[in-house]
Amino acid sequence: MKRYQVLLVILGVLLLAAPVTGVGLAQAPEGEGILAAVGEKISYQGYLEQGGVPMTGSVNLVFKIFSNSSCSNLLDTITKNGVPLSDGYFTTTLDVDQSDFNGQALWIGVETGGNSLGCQEVLPAPYALSLRPGAMIKGDLVASEALLGVSTSNGVYKAGLLQSDLAVASVYGYNAGAGMAVYGQASGANATGVYGVSDHQDGYGGYFRNSVEDGAALRVDGTGIIESTADFQIAVHGYEFVSESGSNVDTIMAGTGFAVLRANNTGTDYVLLPVDAPRLLFGVPLKLKSIRICYYSDQGGDYITSTYVRVMEDTTFSTPISNFDDRTSLSPTCYTIIDDTPATITGPIFIRLALQYGGVGDQHDIQIGSIILTLVE
Repeated sequence: MKRYQVLLVILGVLLLAAPVTGVGLAQAPEGEGILAAVGEKISYQGYLEQGGVPMTGSVNLVFKIFSNSSCSNLLDTITKNGVPLSDGYFTTTLDVDQSDFNGQALWIGVETGGNSLGCQEVLPAPYALSLRPGAMIKGDLVASEALLGVSTSNGVYKAGLLQSDLAVASVYGYNAGAGMAVYGQASGANATGVYGVSDHQDGYGGYFRNSVEDGAALRVDGTGIIESTADFQIAVHGYEFVSESGSNVDTIMAGTGFAVLRANNTGTDYVLLPVDAPRLLFGVPLKLKSIRICYYSDQGGDYITSTYVRVMEDTTFSTPISNFDDRTSLSPTCYTIIDDTPATITGPIFIRLALQYGGVGDQHDIQIGSIILTLVE
């Protein structure tokens, strides 16, 4: 049986103590892009002798990566055939699975010709200890970054992943001066400087707080524009309805909160309700998506025949929403009219209702409850 004496040295292990997964990036000089990504490799150097004599020629080696000191929990096996020897010394490169190098302790065992040459712990280069899980990355230089992350435009590479499963911050920034605790920048057409997401209904994709009285929790500089996909709603009370020219309808506030529209003659009358609605929300033009009206009539012959929403445009108006369904309910109910192609609000809004009355007096009222306008960006 052959006997080997071995001295093993592991080189290039800066990745071994890194707590982040993903492909690391080499930092380019200021003003230049990333030229190449660091490969998922480590260098391994050793010395072999047989019978006290340094070995020559080449040797087939099997490397095994373990996650425990007894070298029984195998993570990966890497075979390197024909590794050249020079006076017993050899150097080879191991293609490793970077997911194994997540900051956990690791051991590497070596075999040749079915013989184990031992198993030793993988130790990090001294400065790589600053990247172990739980370590603090800190910088004190003016106008310099304590942690610099770079990502390619196609999203293939990630500079780092910071994660916490506890009620603590994954990312925490603090600045006692006039600088920035956390800074994100994006230059691509659809890039995002800072991105936050929550997968829980009680969570927050972003949270901002200012504990100083009258202090701002969030400031938007530059254009000041804030975009949102959420609906924006305006609640309007029907008590502000007024008769259109040529119509004769009284508006009375009922104790139930409904606005009573009472006619003074039979036939068709029109009422108008002006609405104060913003044209812009945080710099983004708003569009009229829908209107919801709650109502009921005293008699079957008294009902709403048409519903309009009109928008003033300088000296004229447009009618983005119009509906000619009769609304004849004798008990409180609501109806919604949706504009499938919402129009941009260019000026003041007013609601117009066409009312059909079969009689006059307090037995022929049409009562209007809640009115909700839904706007979108």
